[in-house]
Amino acid sequence: MTLRMKLLQFTEDVRPAYYGTFTQKSSVITGKTPFAQDTSNFDYEVDSEAEWEPEGEGEEINSGDEDEEEVSDYVDPEDSGWVVPEGYLSDNEGVEGEHDQLNKPRTANAPKKKAAIRKIVLGPYFEGETDQDEAMKPFEMQFLIDIPEQGFDPFFEELSRKKTGNITSFTNAANIGISSTPQSIPNHNKVEFTEEHKNALINLINEKQSDSIPSIISEAKATDILKDVSKRQLEARIKDIAIKEKRGSDTVSE
Repeated sequence: MTLRMKLLQFTEDVRPAYYGTFTQKSSVITGKTPFAQDTSNFDYEVDSEAEWEPEGEGEEINSGDEDEEEVSDYVDPEDSGWVVPEGYLSDNEGVEGEHDQLNKPRTANAPKKKAAIRKIVLGPYFEGETDQDEAMKPFEMQFLIDIPEQGFDPFFEELSRKKTGNITSFTNAANIGISSTPQSIPNHNKVEFTEEHKNALINLINEKQSDSIPSIISEAKATDILKDVSKRQLEARIKDIAIKEKRGSDTVSE
């Protein structure tokens, strides 16, 4: 059972108020008659305030009549052998060793101020977009082979050749009943960049000075002269014959 604390205080009293518990119950003093007097439990004739005296000031330990002892520089010859002057430290005194530092209780470090981590999401970036992120340029994906514009056929099967005497037959062509002429296989060999390719690329750059490098490459691949040149070759040639300038986006100029 928790006892509630009670405060008994009067404005005209000098004695400090009473603050504590009171467990006695009265049948006379109730909520409807709070000012009634219960003479069976309380003596209303006793004035406890008259008996109370405030505590006096504490005694002064130092007496004013005694003179302070003057500090003397005199040193007794008997004490001069082992008494050291004030502030003197021996060789190992005041220096903590490694063992002492390990046994020394560690104080808790002040908690570090924590803040929410801001998420930074970049990409995805696709080839042919006008805006390029220079920071992500070194991490772009590179193809091992140059893929033509129509894409790579995952179901393509290379024709297997069988030699019988002086006759070379293509098994796939014989099975499906078509000409034995081998099908055209996509040519992934590197095309030599000629002077004609260079002149066509320079003319395209002059026409598309405000476009980005991926946009110029897409335009070059759409022409008849530069369609067989790989995108990697075109990008390298553009950087060789053009100067990139920052004009709001990745632009080139001759």
